[in-house]
Amino acid sequence: MTRSAKPKSPTELFSDRFFRGFSRYVRFFYGRNFSGVRVLNPENAEIPPDRAAIFFCNHSAWWDGIVMHLMSSTLIEGRKPFAPMDEVALEHYGILKRVGMFGVEQDTPRGAAHFLKISRGLLQRTDTVLWMTPQGGFFDPRVRPISFKPGLAHLARDRNAILVPVAMEYPFWEERRPEALFNFGNPIDSAASKQRPVDAWNTMLENRLSKTMDDLASAAIDRKPEAFKTLIAGSAGINPFYDAWQFVKAIATGKKFSRRHRDVST
Repeated sequence: MTRSAKPKSPTELFSDRFFRGFSRYVRFFYGRNFSGVRVLNPENAEIPPDRAAIFFCNHSAWWDGIVMHLMSSTLIEGRKPFAPMDEVALEHYGILKRVGMFGVEQDTPRGAAHFLKISRGLLQRTDTVLWMTPQGGFFDPRVRPISFKPGLAHLARDRNAILVPVAMEYPFWEERRPEALFNFGNPIDSAASKQRPVDAWNTMLENRLSKTMDDLASAAIDRKPEAFKTLIAGSAGINPFYDAWQFVKAIATGKKFSRRHRDVST
């Protein structure tokens, strides 16, 4: 009887070539579907090269699943990103194992133990970064209070890592397509609070992400693109007929044509 091969770890399955190709597609995909991809406080995404890192985010939309690929190819370079994904769903999209997703059995003690084992291994390295959505499901970004499953708090307590809260929203402004807005909150050094109980860690991390989300909501309400760092200037335009009229008018008056609503003069 032959012994079955040992399953490969997420880092063994990760392919730099696949990741580069997938990331190029993700940037194109965001550009096609959003008016702009904009970030508040991008300096908070800078992690010391000798420290492990966790980015933990709210979870409000389908797009959240590929944010790590977007950020790792535009803002956080030099680290391979990894994130947990429902084990059953991942089997249907096996290619995602090549770009940093690893399977976790949902809502079982075995799944929780497997997640912690994989995550602790990733956090022993400084060439990786772990992305998490600890709410454990989809929630509107305005829902308060937010509530986390305990996995992130366990990792914060037993690993010396930098933890960065990341808020995400996809509001509509003046353009036909929505904005993709992100805010990187103030980093948390877990090494400074090793004795904090897991419950206290959980509460503190929930509060930090809530604050980061509230700050982003205020900036989203202000509708000022200049307050953000624009990573991708995406698609614009009101509708084809209106755009065509503005194009003709620009030629007739010698003015510059812009598809963006904000640039259109009445």
